[in-house]
Amino acid sequence: MNQHVRDVTSAVASGDSEAFACFYRERFDEMFSAARRASGRDESFCLDVVHDAMLKVIRGIKTLESEDALSAWLRRVVTRTAYDMLRAESRRAVRERAAARSRAEASRATGTAVEHAALQERLEWLREELSKLDEETARLLHARHRAVLTLKRIGRLVGLKPGAVDGRLQRAAGRLRSGAPGIGEVEDES
Repeated sequence: MNQHVRDVTSAVASGDSEAFACFYRERFDEMFSAARRASGRDESFCLDVVHDAMLKVIRGIKTLESEDALSAWLRRVVTRTAYDMLRAESRRAVRERAAARSRAEASRATGTAVEHAALQERLEWLREELSKLDEETARLLHARHRAVLTLKRIGRLVGLKPGAVDGRLQRAAGRLRSGAPGIGEVEDES
């Protein structure tokens, strides 16, 4: 048995493709089992591990003297290959999550910029519309929304009952709302 191991490992090390084909057939099951133990993953992943490990075997095998030495060396190659692939998969997952977060942040930033521009446009429209209001309506809106006065207090200032002040404010706000650009869009978003 030891002579066979010496002959096969020596032939594979020298680049003999027939010897490698024989080696592959003889050692595949052993290497696949080692890949399963090392990774705990599915068949597809383990096949990839064995494939990559076989490439390492082609590049790095030396003439080995015994079955035990060959089995121990193959277990190390397969285990390291499995761990390398698991680490690479983990790094890729971290990069993909970071890229997804980056895309989401960029999307939010773009969305925020677009929302800000739309808000600025609406505010400009509102300033223009407020400048067109009659003086009494402008005074009522100013007292209610800028000075934050109660309906009762505004009523005393302008000589109206609180209900009348409320009615005029509601009508003024309704007229502004009905002509406002994008108001329906804003309400739908919330």
